[in-house]
Amino acid sequence: MELLSIGVEENKDKVLNIIYDYDFLYNVDIEEEKIGNRLFVKITTEDKNTSKNDNTLYSMLSMLITEIILEYYIKDIIYKKVFTKYNDLFKEEKIEIGKIAFKTISRDNSLDNEKKLIFDEVRNYINKNDEIIIDGFVNFRLSALNSSLDILIEKSNQKYYEEREYKEFIKILKYFVDIQEPKMDLVNIIMEENNYKLYDQNNKLIENDFFNEVINELSIDGITKEDLLISSIITIAPKNIVIHGSEKNRNDELIKILENVFLEKVTYCTGCELCSLKMNKSKEK
Repeated sequence: MELLSIGVEENKDKVLNIIYDYDFLYNVDIEEEKIGNRLFVKITTEDKNTSKNDNTLYSMLSMLITEIILEYYIKDIIYKKVFTKYNDLFKEEKIEIGKIAFKTISRDNSLDNEKKLIFDEVRNYINKNDEIIIDGFVNFRLSALNSSLDILIEKSNQKYYEEREYKEFIKILKYFVDIQEPKMDLVNIIMEENNYKLYDQNNKLIENDFFNEVINELSIDGITKEDLLISSIITIAPKNIVIHGSEKNRNDELIKILENVFLEKVTYCTGCELCSLKMNKSKEK
Protein backbone atom coordinates (compact mmCIF):
# COMPACT_ATOMS: atom_id res chain seq x y z
CA MET A 1 0.00 0.00 0.00
CA GLU A 2 1.39 3.42 -0.95
CA LEU A 3 1.24 5.82 1.96
CA LEU A 4 2.70 8.94 0.39
CA SER A 5 4.71 10.13 -2.60
CA ILE A 6 7.08 13.03 -1.95
CA GLY A 7 8.26 15.09 -4.95
CA VAL A 8 11.28 17.42 -4.79
CA GLU A 9 13.16 19.43 -7.40
CA GLU A 10 15.98 20.86 -5.28
CA ASN A 11 18.34 19.36 -2.68
CA LYS A 12 17.43 15.85 -3.85
CA ASP A 13 20.34 14.04 -2.18
CA LYS A 14 19.91 15.91 1.11
CA VAL A 15 16.18 15.24 1.18
CA LEU A 16 16.84 11.55 0.50
CA ASN A 17 19.24 11.46 3.45
CA ILE A 18 16.56 12.85 5.77
CA ILE A 19 14.01 10.30 4.54
CA TYR A 20 16.34 7.29 4.81
CA ASP A 21 17.56 8.36 8.25
CA TYR A 22 14.05 9.04 9.55
CA ASP A 23 12.67 6.77 12.25
CA PHE A 24 9.27 5.87 10.84
CA LEU A 25 8.30 3.59 13.74
CA TYR A 26 6.51 1.52 11.09
CA ASN A 27 7.62 -1.17 8.66
CA VAL A 28 7.90 0.85 5.44
CA ASP A 29 9.65 0.58 2.09
CA ILE A 30 11.15 3.51 0.18
CA GLU A 31 11.18 3.67 -3.62
CA GLU A 32 12.77 6.35 -5.81
CA GLU A 33 11.58 7.50 -9.22
CA LYS A 34 12.91 10.37 -11.32
CA ILE A 35 10.44 12.17 -13.58
CA GLY A 36 11.90 15.12 -15.46
CA ASN A 37 13.75 17.39 -13.03
CA ARG A 38 11.90 16.02 -10.04
CA LEU A 39 12.67 13.13 -7.76
CA PHE A 40 9.67 11.26 -6.33
CA VAL A 41 10.12 9.22 -3.18
CA LYS A 42 7.32 6.74 -2.58
CA ILE A 43 6.76 5.49 0.96
CA THR A 44 4.90 2.17 0.96
CA THR A 45 4.10 -0.59 3.41
CA GLU A 46 3.08 -4.24 3.29
CA ASP A 47 1.88 -4.12 6.88
CA LYS A 48 -1.80 -5.11 6.77
CA ASN A 49 -2.35 -3.51 10.18
CA THR A 50 -1.39 -0.09 8.82
CA SER A 51 -4.28 2.08 7.71
CA LYS A 52 -4.44 5.44 5.97
CA ASN A 53 -6.71 6.47 8.82
CA ASP A 54 -3.87 5.96 11.32
CA ASN A 55 -3.48 9.36 13.02
CA THR A 56 -0.08 8.50 14.49
CA LEU A 57 1.24 7.46 11.08
CA TYR A 58 0.12 10.67 9.41
CA SER A 59 1.42 12.83 12.24
CA MET A 60 4.78 11.10 11.76
CA LEU A 61 4.73 11.66 7.99
CA SER A 62 3.69 15.28 8.54
CA MET A 63 6.65 15.80 10.87
CA LEU A 64 8.98 14.29 8.25
CA ILE A 65 7.72 16.73 5.60
CA THR A 66 7.91 19.60 8.11
CA GLU A 67 11.57 18.81 8.81
CA ILE A 68 12.37 18.74 5.08
CA ILE A 69 10.58 22.06 4.52
CA LEU A 70 12.32 23.71 7.46
CA GLU A 71 15.80 22.50 6.60
CA TYR A 72 15.88 22.99 2.84
CA TYR A 73 13.15 25.50 2.00
CA ILE A 74 12.29 27.78 4.94
CA LYS A 75 15.97 28.15 5.80
CA ASP A 76 16.63 29.45 2.29
CA ILE A 77 13.59 31.75 2.45
CA ILE A 78 14.76 33.19 5.79
CA TYR A 79 18.22 34.02 4.50
CA LYS A 80 16.82 35.57 1.30
CA LYS A 81 14.50 37.75 3.36
CA VAL A 82 17.29 38.79 5.75
CA PHE A 83 19.70 39.66 2.94
CA THR A 84 16.99 41.69 1.16
CA LYS A 85 15.66 43.51 4.23
CA TYR A 86 19.02 44.35 5.80
CA ASN A 87 21.10 45.08 2.71
CA ASP A 88 22.98 47.81 4.61
CA LEU A 89 24.47 45.31 7.08
CA PHE A 90 27.68 43.34 6.67
CA LYS A 91 27.35 39.80 5.31
CA GLU A 92 28.48 38.30 8.64
CA GLU A 93 25.79 40.25 10.50
CA LYS A 94 23.06 39.07 8.12
CA ILE A 95 24.22 35.46 8.48
CA GLU A 96 24.01 35.73 12.27
CA ILE A 97 20.48 37.17 12.12
CA GLY A 98 19.47 34.30 9.81
CA LYS A 99 20.96 31.77 12.21
CA ILE A 100 18.99 33.20 15.13
CA ALA A 101 15.73 33.14 13.13
CA PHE A 102 16.23 29.59 11.87
CA LYS A 103 17.24 28.31 15.31
CA THR A 104 14.07 29.84 16.76
CA ILE A 105 11.74 28.26 14.21
CA SER A 106 13.35 24.81 14.17
CA ARG A 107 14.13 24.07 17.81
CA ASP A 108 13.27 20.44 18.58
CA ASN A 109 11.06 20.98 21.60
CA SER A 110 8.73 23.43 19.89
CA LEU A 111 5.66 22.97 17.73
CA ASP A 112 4.53 26.51 18.32
CA ASN A 113 3.80 29.37 15.96
CA GLU A 114 5.57 29.07 12.58
CA LYS A 115 6.59 25.43 12.94
CA LYS A 116 3.07 24.45 14.00
CA LEU A 117 1.61 26.38 11.05
CA ILE A 118 3.76 24.33 8.65
CA PHE A 119 2.94 21.05 10.41
CA ASP A 120 -0.81 21.72 10.38
CA GLU A 121 -0.81 22.69 6.69
CA VAL A 122 1.14 19.56 5.77
CA ARG A 123 -1.11 17.35 7.90
CA ASN A 124 -4.27 18.73 6.33
CA TYR A 125 -2.84 18.34 2.84
CA ILE A 126 -1.57 14.74 3.06
CA ASN A 127 -4.79 13.67 4.76
CA LYS A 128 -6.51 14.43 1.45
CA ASN A 129 -3.69 13.74 -1.02
CA ASP A 130 -1.40 10.77 -1.64
CA GLU A 131 1.28 12.98 -3.22
CA ILE A 132 2.96 16.18 -2.14
CA ILE A 133 5.33 18.17 -4.37
CA ILE A 134 7.22 20.16 -1.76
CA ASP A 135 8.41 22.99 -4.04
CA GLY A 136 4.87 23.86 -5.09
CA PHE A 137 3.47 23.28 -1.62
CA VAL A 138 5.88 25.80 -0.10
CA ASN A 139 5.19 28.40 -2.81
CA PHE A 140 1.41 28.18 -2.80
CA ARG A 141 0.19 26.61 0.44
CA LEU A 142 2.59 28.35 2.84
CA SER A 143 2.21 31.90 1.57
CA ALA A 144 0.51 32.76 4.89
CA LEU A 145 3.83 32.06 6.55
CA ASN A 146 5.44 35.13 4.97
CA SER A 147 4.11 37.63 7.50
CA SER A 148 5.08 35.35 10.38
CA LEU A 149 8.61 35.00 9.00
CA ASP A 150 8.88 38.78 8.62
CA ILE A 151 7.97 39.21 12.30
CA LEU A 152 10.37 36.43 13.30
CA ILE A 153 13.22 38.05 11.34
CA GLU A 154 12.55 41.45 12.93
CA LYS A 155 12.68 39.87 16.40
CA SER A 156 15.86 38.00 15.44
CA ASN A 157 17.42 41.28 14.34
CA GLN A 158 16.61 42.81 17.72
CA LYS A 159 17.99 39.77 19.51
CA TYR A 160 21.19 39.94 17.47
CA TYR A 161 21.83 43.53 18.58
CA GLU A 162 20.94 42.70 22.18
CA GLU A 163 23.43 39.82 22.15
CA ARG A 164 26.08 42.04 20.57
CA GLU A 165 25.55 44.74 23.20
CA TYR A 166 25.73 42.09 25.93
CA LYS A 167 29.06 40.83 24.56
CA GLU A 168 30.39 44.39 24.50
CA PHE A 169 29.20 44.85 28.09
CA ILE A 170 31.02 41.69 29.20
CA LYS A 171 34.13 42.79 27.31
CA ILE A 172 34.16 46.13 29.18
CA LEU A 173 33.71 44.42 32.55
CA LYS A 174 36.58 42.05 31.77
CA TYR A 175 38.74 45.04 30.92
CA PHE A 176 38.02 46.71 34.30
CA VAL A 177 38.87 43.48 36.11
CA ASP A 178 42.11 43.00 34.19
CA ILE A 179 43.49 46.49 34.79
CA GLN A 180 43.26 46.44 38.59
CA GLU A 181 44.96 44.48 41.32
CA PRO A 182 42.77 42.00 43.24
CA LYS A 183 41.66 43.44 46.57
CA MET A 184 40.76 40.00 47.95
CA ASP A 185 41.84 36.43 47.30
CA LEU A 186 38.31 35.06 47.62
CA VAL A 187 34.73 36.34 47.72
CA ASN A 188 31.84 34.12 48.76
CA ILE A 189 28.43 35.04 47.37
CA ILE A 190 25.32 33.82 49.14
CA MET A 191 22.15 34.16 47.07
CA GLU A 192 18.87 34.13 48.97
CA GLU A 193 15.39 35.28 47.99
CA ASN A 194 16.36 38.00 45.50
CA ASN A 195 19.07 39.22 47.84
CA TYR A 196 22.73 38.49 48.35
CA LYS A 197 25.54 38.78 50.86
CA LEU A 198 29.28 38.82 50.30
CA TYR A 199 31.78 37.14 52.62
CA ASP A 200 35.56 37.15 52.49
CA GLN A 201 37.90 34.12 52.57
CA ASN A 202 37.51 33.94 56.36
CA ASN A 203 33.70 33.78 56.07
CA LYS A 204 33.53 37.33 57.43
CA LEU A 205 30.70 39.48 56.13
CA ILE A 206 31.87 42.26 53.83
CA GLU A 207 30.26 45.27 55.50
CA ASN A 208 28.04 47.90 53.93
CA ASP A 209 30.75 50.53 54.32
CA PHE A 210 32.55 48.95 51.41
CA PHE A 211 29.39 49.05 49.27
CA ASN A 212 28.88 52.72 50.10
CA GLU A 213 32.41 53.42 48.85
CA VAL A 214 31.53 51.68 45.58
CA ILE A 215 28.37 53.78 45.19
CA ASN A 216 30.33 56.98 45.83
CA GLU A 217 32.91 55.98 43.23
CA LEU A 218 30.21 55.25 40.67
CA SER A 219 28.26 58.47 41.34
CA ILE A 220 25.08 56.87 39.94
CA ASP A 221 21.62 57.69 41.27
CA GLY A 222 19.04 54.94 41.69
CA ILE A 223 21.55 52.09 41.63
CA THR A 224 19.89 48.67 42.01
CA LYS A 225 20.98 45.71 44.11
CA GLU A 226 22.00 43.93 40.92
CA ASP A 227 24.12 46.87 39.78
CA LEU A 228 25.69 47.04 43.22
CA LEU A 229 26.58 43.36 43.26
CA ILE A 230 28.27 43.47 39.86
CA SER A 231 30.02 46.76 40.62
CA SER A 232 31.22 45.48 44.00
CA ILE A 233 32.64 42.27 42.58
CA ILE A 234 34.29 44.14 39.70
CA THR A 235 35.80 46.65 42.16
CA ILE A 236 37.11 43.89 44.43
CA ALA A 237 38.38 41.91 41.41
CA PRO A 238 38.87 38.77 43.55
CA LYS A 239 41.17 35.97 42.49
CA ASN A 240 38.34 33.49 43.05
CA ILE A 241 34.57 33.55 43.55
CA VAL A 242 32.52 30.86 45.25
CA ILE A 243 28.75 30.93 44.82
CA HIS A 244 26.61 29.39 47.54
CA GLY A 245 22.95 28.53 47.14
CA SER A 246 20.57 26.23 45.33
CA GLU A 247 21.04 24.89 41.81
CA LYS A 248 18.38 27.25 40.45
CA ASN A 249 20.62 30.23 41.21
CA ARG A 250 23.00 29.08 38.48
CA ASN A 251 20.50 30.31 35.90
CA ASP A 252 20.34 33.74 37.51
CA GLU A 253 21.31 36.47 35.03
CA LEU A 254 23.73 38.04 37.51
CA ILE A 255 25.50 34.74 38.01
CA LYS A 256 25.80 34.27 34.25
CA ILE A 257 27.42 37.71 33.97
CA LEU A 258 29.95 36.81 36.67
CA GLU A 259 30.69 33.50 34.93
CA ASN A 260 31.30 35.29 31.63
CA VAL A 261 33.55 37.91 33.21
CA PHE A 262 35.55 35.79 35.67
CA LEU A 263 35.36 32.50 33.74
CA GLU A 264 37.19 29.68 35.58
CA LYS A 265 37.53 31.84 38.71
CA VAL A 266 33.84 31.12 39.48
CA THR A 267 33.04 27.87 41.30
CA TYR A 268 29.98 26.50 43.10
CA CYS A 269 29.81 25.21 46.64
CA THR A 270 27.89 22.01 47.33
CA GLY A 271 27.83 22.41 51.11
CA CYS A 272 29.80 24.31 53.75
CA GLU A 273 29.50 26.47 56.87
CA LEU A 274 28.09 29.40 54.86
CA CYS A 275 25.56 27.17 53.15
CA SER A 276 24.48 25.85 56.56
CA LEU A 277 24.09 29.42 57.78
CA LYS A 278 21.80 30.16 54.85
CA MET A 279 19.74 27.01 55.47
CA ASN A 280 19.34 27.79 59.19
CA LYS A 281 18.11 31.30 58.42
CA SER A 282 15.57 29.87 55.98
CA LYS A 283 14.27 27.47 58.66
CA GLU A 284 13.92 30.33 61.14
CA LYS A 285 11.57 32.06 58.72
